[in-house]
Amino acid sequence: MNFFKWGAIVKRYYIGLDIGTSSTKLIVFDEQSLEIKYKIAQNYDFFLDERFGITIDPRDIENGVRHCLLSAAETLKSYSSEKKEVYIVLDTMLHSLLFLDDDMKPIVKLIPWTNELGTDLVIVILKDDSLANELHSRTGCPVAPTYPLYKLIWFSKNESDILERSSKIASIKDYLVYVMTNFFVVDKSIASGSGCYDIRADRWAYDLLSELAGLKTSLFPEVVSGDTILSPGNFIKEIFDERSFDVKVVIGTSDGAASSMGTTLADSSLITISLGTSAAIRRVSNKIPEPAKMPGFGPWCYIFDDSNYIIGSATNNCGN
Repeated sequence: MNFFKWGAIVKRYYIGLDIGTSSTKLIVFDEQSLEIKYKIAQNYDFFLDERFGITIDPRDIENGVRHCLLSAAETLKSYSSEKKEVYIVLDTMLHSLLFLDDDMKPIVKLIPWTNELGTDLVIVILKDDSLANELHSRTGCPVAPTYPLYKLIWFSKNESDILERSSKIASIKDYLVYVMTNFFVVDKSIASGSGCYDIRADRWAYDLLSELAGLKTSLFPEVVSGDTILSPGNFIKEIFDERSFDVKVVIGTSDGAASSMGTTLADSSLITISLGTSAAIRRVSNKIPEPAKMPGFGPWCYIFDDSNYIIGSATNNCGN
């Protein structure tokens, strides 16, 4: 979907909103001057839950997003009194897991990729070459506790009451999109980094979810393209006065895909190396590796956009 449309509104701004593992970061980009006009970041803390290990309070993330957007709205408003067109483009951390009740409220805190629930299950699965290879080949995600699939299997065996109470299963991306727009959807990049998505069939891996965790795909968000544009809900309308702003929300992508997009512009001859809370090396490709090249362990392959993929490898202990 092409959202670079020329209309009657002269001033158009893009707000890049990055929801990472330890902070929310925001930039305001002026389309006319091709300049970054404003930056802000808001940190949040980890919690160590006795039952679930490392968690993040989704309310802290939601408040961080609100704080950054409020600051951006005030800054944009100070530029001039004319009405401005604003596109909020999202990217978020990969591999997060959140359980929502009937009111779409979190049941427990967000479980990030750094959480090691499911490690024992992963060791067992890796001993079954046939199953491990199928999981890696179909989902693009090697068998590792990083991925929500293995945490969901753990919950089905150890905390089934949480699953029974869950009306929806989400990542931080689809939860925030719902908060901001009232649509429960997620982009393919985030979905494919969950271990629950069949990248070859381009759909949720309903048979794997059912057989391994007893879950129906109706629990998961609708998967859409990253350039999907949604109208704002009350969360956004309370921040951006409709008399001063015409706001749209662009679903966007994952933080890893956004990094590769910004550094290589999808040039498959280039690689991206990221060093932060984690470390990763990534390359854009227009095809998925053959199954023979995807044993149960090894490099991952996530969806980049509707016609490209990101292949790479990572470590979650870059700080060490």
